[in-house]
Amino acid sequence: MTTTPRQQQLRQVQITMKTVNDRLLDWVHGVLKDARIQGLQVGTEFPPSGSTQPHLTLLPFRMGPTDGRSSNASEASLLTIPGGRPPPSTGRPEPWGMFGAMVGESIQILWKKHPNRPRGGPPSPGMQVHELPAPLREWYEAREDWCMPFEDGRTFAALPSLVWIPGIDLAVHFLVSGSGPAAGAMGPGSNPTSTLMGGLGAIAMASHQESGFDMDIPVPGAGTDLIEFCDAIRESLSILDPGHYAALRAQELAGMFADAKSAIFPKGRAVHTVRIGLDLLDIPNSELFSLMQAANRPIRAASGLRLYVRLGDDLRFAPAAAVVLRFPRMHFRELNETPPSWIPTRGDP
Repeated sequence: MTTTPRQQQLRQVQITMKTVNDRLLDWVHGVLKDARIQGLQVGTEFPPSGSTQPHLTLLPFRMGPTDGRSSNASEASLLTIPGGRPPPSTGRPEPWGMFGAMVGESIQILWKKHPNRPRGGPPSPGMQVHELPAPLREWYEAREDWCMPFEDGRTFAALPSLVWIPGIDLAVHFLVSGSGPAAGAMGPGSNPTSTLMGGLGAIAMASHQESGFDMDIPVPGAGTDLIEFCDAIRESLSILDPGHYAALRAQELAGMFADAKSAIFPKGRAVHTVRIGLDLLDIPNSELFSLMQAANRPIRAASGLRLYVRLGDDLRFAPAAAVVLRFPRMHFRELNETPPSWIPTRGDP
């Protein structure tokens, strides 16, 4: 069964949120280790009744958009050509904006020009597959959905569409709940409340001094086709005729694509780095008591953390909508004949 883009993206969101939760747990463990606080268990579920160890529970209880955002995603093309207007800001990572400009400039060099447009204008949407450089031609011939055959035997190559779909910035609120046995239950001289307070204090100080952590997030829509297309572009630029007006620039772009592959497509997949923000959350007493009541658990001490998570950034790489062909303009003229005839206008073939 083929996975739809929506299913693929939502699956990626689920994986991302699990990874964020695991990274937060690792961060808390690291803080407690650096503070040399021992005997304090950390988890995402309340400890069982009768536990003899003090326990910190990280419980997410609210999730919502940051800054009161209410608008839906507005996608935008990443492809640009030199001298053209930059795409509108859509929250895309800067490396992907630069990558889209590289692809757009390369297409401008490798495709023939749009008829009746000056050099530097948009490429022709009516380029036949056999006119492409060998690496690109082979890439197109292996993909029927990128080629448009016509009854006269000509096969046209669809221009690519590279669209960035912005995600959403979410704030996730966590209750850091302390619970444990009564004093002395852990042995003579033990004080679980002191251990809990020390742990909460260390977490508060660390979240005050550190702004969060970085994560590499896969881009679901940037798959094998895009990687192989970029390889075909790089090879086509490398073998460009030295007499071509953009031969020197083509060699520079070929090197840039080689560098971009290792940076944007590590280990054969597309990723981008996002910052997971972290700070303290002040939970009002009324809300804290409501959470305690809902959890039906006694809370010995409590604090709050807030994570800022970027979710849902995606990219669509697909054939452009249609191949546009240029036909001669015709006008109708009555010549007192049956049927009437269509005559090419002056200046048209």
